[in-house]
Amino acid sequence: MKFEEIAKRIDENNGYISMNDLKELNISKQYFYMNINKLSLIKVNSGLYAKNDIIIDNLYVRSFNNNFIYSYESSLFLNKFTLKELEFDSITVINGYNAKHLKKYNFSINYVDESIFDLGKAKVLTPFGNSVNCYDLERTICDIICNKNKIDIQVFSYALKQYFSLKNRNLNKLIKYAKKLKCLDKVRNYAEILI
Repeated sequence: MKFEEIAKRIDENNGYISMNDLKELNISKQYFYMNINKLSLIKVNSGLYAKNDIIIDNLYVRSFNNNFIYSYESSLFLNKFTLKELEFDSITVINGYNAKHLKKYNFSINYVDESIFDLGKAKVLTPFGNSVNCYDLERTICDIICNKNKIDIQVFSYALKQYFSLKNRNLNKLIKYAKKLKCLDKVRNYAEILI
């Protein structure tokens, strides 16, 4: 019965299972470790295991148990606002966060004040269907306008044209974020040109 519960949870989680899942299922680590080979699992991150026959979802695996939010190019990619494949992952962390353990991933790391870290934070699905923390479109548009030098000019132009041509864009939210991020004038200038 326990074995079937684990297998079911792995199927529900797109081929992944975490130590938190085991707690929820009330299954001991000892039992789990005794059955790792039978379940065809490999360790992909601290506290996270995956079926050994799936394509690993790096966006999900790298974010597991890490306190960062996908931003800039990564956020555009996850929000389906770029034509370019990701060359590297852009993330945002709180000022003072020790990101030494993330260096192995070759992230582009952005540091922000804690007061604006969660501004626009959303759950988004990766192309593999796993949920990760990512900034919403309005936060991302503000970030790329405020920090234009951090992003490829073609990616920047495409994202702005796409956003400002959306019928369901949320200009109120964009302006609210721009005020908090202290880049209202820059955002207004682009909005006036592109709307």
